[in-house]
Amino acid sequence: MKTKGIIFMALFIALTTTISAQVVKEKKQINVFHKISSSGGIDVYFTQSNNCSLEIETDARNMAKIDIMVKDGCLQLGRKRNEKFERNSTIKAYVSAPVLDAIATSGGADFHAKEISNNKNIDIASSGGADIHINRLNTPSCNLKVSGGADADIKQFEGQNLNISASGGSDADIQIGRVDNLAASASGGADIKLTGKAKLVSVRASGGSDINVKGLTYETINASKSGGGDILK
Repeated sequence: MKTKGIIFMALFIALTTTISAQVVKEKKQINVFHKISSSGGIDVYFTQSNNCSLEIETDARNMAKIDIMVKDGCLQLGRKRNEKFERNSTIKAYVSAPVLDAIATSGGADFHAKEISNNKNIDIASSGGADIHINRLNTPSCNLKVSGGADADIKQFEGQNLNISASGGSDADIQIGRVDNLAASASGGADIKLTGKAKLVSVRASGGSDINVKGLTYETINASKSGGGDILK
């Protein structure tokens, strides 16, 4: 009887754990936004469309712990104060909007997009181990900043101006379809790899950082290095 009781209790605990760990999807009502900020390990999957929308997919126990707010046109996603997300759980935010002019990720939150096409400039900042993954980015001007071990991977960029700053062990791998003015700065052990075509290029590496332009075709380049930094041409 004792053995049967132990088996029953084990099955009950396993069943309870399975139910409580159920992954659910929930659509959220939000106001119009044109910027995104995500932190606390909440991964954003962005799709450009005519309307603003948000759907969260995660462990059911996490849902009430997520802080969602639109302030000054920015959709802010994070963890509520004094709350902790379930261990080994993932939180995915499926987001859509007509246009984005700012993206900010931190604390292990990643941003994914197949395509972003803007007639406005865009600012992208990632820190604290958060990553940026964009297949295609078309915008007049882009300021990209990665720090604190964050990485950025853009498969194709097209625009007039692209400014890249990488520091604190971060990596940026940018493939360029076309750009008029390209400026890149790496410091603190960061690495930047640039491929594609550009007209005017300015690169600066310092503090043990590397900038690789071997796969970049350009008309004019201004390159400088210091403090163990290197420019690979």
